[in-house]
Amino acid sequence: MRGTIKAATLMLALMLVVPAGTKAAPTTGGTEGVGDGPARAADSAVTEAPDIDALLGKRVWYEGGTLHLSTLREWSDASDRNRLATAGDWTARMFSPKRLYGMGLNGIRTHAEAIVACVDTVADSGLNRGQRSSSVAMACHLSMLSG
Repeated sequence: MRGTIKAATLMLALMLVVPAGTKAAPTTGGTEGVGDGPARAADSAVTEAPDIDALLGKRVWYEGGTLHLSTLREWSDASDRNRLATAGDWTARMFSPKRLYGMGLNGIRTHAEAIVACVDTVADSGLNRGQRSSSVAMACHLSMLSG
């Protein structure tokens, strides 16, 4: 992919399946990959095998998250799939596009799973069940980065 890529487009592109044999290059310039410079052919490229579930029309792990504005009570009552998809969305917003590109889908999922486990721990404590799960997720994210 050549030309200018906005941060939102790059995050969306990370969430889509990159067919085998296709090369995607990150943007250059700016800080932490949020630049407006054109991608160069010399930049690193990623090739991933196609996601069979996506090709068959099945929902993949990062689709369907609806808990972005939920309370901890609502978070606790939600399905594991919904919590993981929501945490994947949060993860995509917590890191720069350059960092997300380097993490790939497996790294994004690993971080999302850690966010879920952390928010679950806080929600299961029973304290302040009316608190927004997103604020707890951000605290978990910052804790993971510093520790």
